[in-house]
Amino acid sequence: MGVLANLEPKSVFYFFEEITKIPHGSGNTAAASAWAEAFARERGLRCRRDEAGNVVIWKAASAGYEDHPAVMLQGHLDMVCVAGPGVAHDFTRDPLELEVDGGWVRAKGTTLGGDDGIAVAMVMALLDDGAVPHPPLEAVLTVDEEVGMLGATALDGSDLRARYLLNIDSEEEGVLTVGCAGGARCDLTGTFPAAPGTRARMGASTDSAPAARTAGLDVSNRTRPVVMQTVPWGMSRGAGEASPAVKRTVPSAATGGLRSRPRSWA
Repeated sequence: MGVLANLEPKSVFYFFEEITKIPHGSGNTAAASAWAEAFARERGLRCRRDEAGNVVIWKAASAGYEDHPAVMLQGHLDMVCVAGPGVAHDFTRDPLELEVDGGWVRAKGTTLGGDDGIAVAMVMALLDDGAVPHPPLEAVLTVDEEVGMLGATALDGSDLRARYLLNIDSEEEGVLTVGCAGGARCDLTGTFPAAPGTRARMGASTDSAPAARTAGLDVSNRTRPVVMQTVPWGMSRGAGEASPAVKRTVPSAATGGLRSRPRSWA
């Protein structure tokens, strides 16, 4: 019996526990993509997996709903991988270790991957359920969302017909966002002079590892909010890897969780 077997909705938490058994950090989603594709084929659902690893699954409408407009259900397969202090966990190989604490689902010592594993679980539960009436469904499961929505950028949408999209990746339970301003990513690299008086130490300075410094960057005349991530002086950030500065500000990985609700899927 699974750790989450007694939680409701059962089918949602079943599929969520299944994905936590598969390493699926950003940049390491091949196994999760293969699992999603196998899920569709085992149920006779039309699907495709592209070179990036995105998986699209189609399910025909229930009887009497054939003339309803198609609805797209979208989530992402990758998760942020952070272990708590002193926790030895290999996110490329090890499954997550789940626990239920007072109605909350948590991962012991690591991030849980509720963002966005719960979306994948909800989509699969609906696709697997033969009793819930629905219009034509297009399930779009993308990869590498956490490192710049790389999967969504690579997605070929030419065979998608839905004009209604439910993106299951929000910040607050019970809140539906009906619009989004969108965004763009711009990576700036180069040699910048340190801003005066900003020789902030991140550790002891040595000949091989000088103390970090902060460069100043002025973003002016903008009409939209700008979200910026700074990387310490002389350090780089690889795909799927938080910078050392970011790692220092991440709270204990065990603080997040998913809430179980005592209600049926329907």
